[in-house]
Amino acid sequence: MMQRQIHGVGFVSAIIITILVGSVVIAGVGVASADVSYISISQVSVSEDEPVAGNPVTITPTILHSSAGNGGFQVTEAVLVTSDGTRLVEVNNLGTIGAGDSLKVPLRTSFEEAGEKHLTVRVRGNVVNSSGTVKSVESVEYPVYVDVSAPSDPTPEAEPQVSVNADTMVSGTSTPVRVTVSNSRDSEISDVAVHLSSAGDQIETQTKLQPILSARNMSTFVFDVTPTSPGELDLNATVEYDSGSTQVTRTVDVVPVQDDIFIDAVMTTNNGTNVIQYQVTNAGNAPIHNVLISGEGSNADLTRASFDTINASSTATTTVPTGTSASSLALNVSYTVGSQNQYITQTVQGDALDASSTGVESKSSTGLGGILNGMSLTSIGLLFGGLAAGGAVGHRHRLRSLLRKR
Repeated sequence: MMQRQIHGVGFVSAIIITILVGSVVIAGVGVASADVSYISISQVSVSEDEPVAGNPVTITPTILHSSAGNGGFQVTEAVLVTSDGTRLVEVNNLGTIGAGDSLKVPLRTSFEEAGEKHLTVRVRGNVVNSSGTVKSVESVEYPVYVDVSAPSDPTPEAEPQVSVNADTMVSGTSTPVRVTVSNSRDSEISDVAVHLSSAGDQIETQTKLQPILSARNMSTFVFDVTPTSPGELDLNATVEYDSGSTQVTRTVDVVPVQDDIFIDAVMTTNNGTNVIQYQVTNAGNAPIHNVLISGEGSNADLTRASFDTINASSTATTTVPTGTSASSLALNVSYTVGSQNQYITQTVQGDALDASSTGVESKSSTGLGGILNGMSLTSIGLLFGGLAAGGAVGHRHRLRSLLRKR
């Protein structure tokens, strides 16, 4: 009689265990078949519904001594063999089970390769009847069919996440670009190298290094980028690490340089000492660098003033002594914006000690310099918010002009 029992159907494959009541072969003198027919393997269970090649699996037969028999059954061996007779696992001397009792024998093994396995559970032992007579049983067998699946590819660890943070850039102007690398793994990554480049070699490739990036942590790398021309700039951030690499691209707009500066000049005579205050406003969209203000008064050269950098939409102020009055000022300003060196001039004439005097003249032919031409200091003061009058110890006024490139 044959009976098939299905233990479960898995995601990839199912294990089908076919149960066959083993035939009992009797060996030994004076042994009656009725005595040993009470010994059987009632069932076999498998620990894994979807055993995977290389993983351990336990196959457990249940040895049953029927209550219809008498005496006991002494189990000497339980073994699991393959279709070609190879013994996978065996256990010996498992004890004696009485009539009506059963014994489970776990047989633990593994399979190197995937595929359907034709196995046999074989049990050997001796029957001891009520009179003490020992009768040997050659074997009780039970076939088992196991479908072993191939191991699935291990789930790859998450790649580091990369983001590029960059605002609109100005052509020829250095702009910071921040590349953030996030390690979402439960383990650190090492030998981290971050490369920032662009399509068409619009910028020079730069590299930042970090030996270790800890698990569940992030790090930001700052690059100074100077685009060469207006338009769109594709920034490519590539991250290499000990077990792989990843890349992300961010497109930013690059606009032309807008060069526009203003200067305020305030001259003060205080207790016989002349000083001049310069206030330079950068109204353009790019920082200006190496700003140098020089010039001549009506009686002597003006003391030079300088600024390292004035950022876009920013103002810088400095005060320097001067050995001349304000009767005549010829101002020169030089600076660098983007990759260009600029040089502009402005000439203003008037009486620095008398805010009501006239005769201010500008040699600029365009812009605010043209408006200033021929205006009195009083008119200039009204145009730019009024004159700055000195206290009891001195006088001062402000001369403001829009400087243009020469």
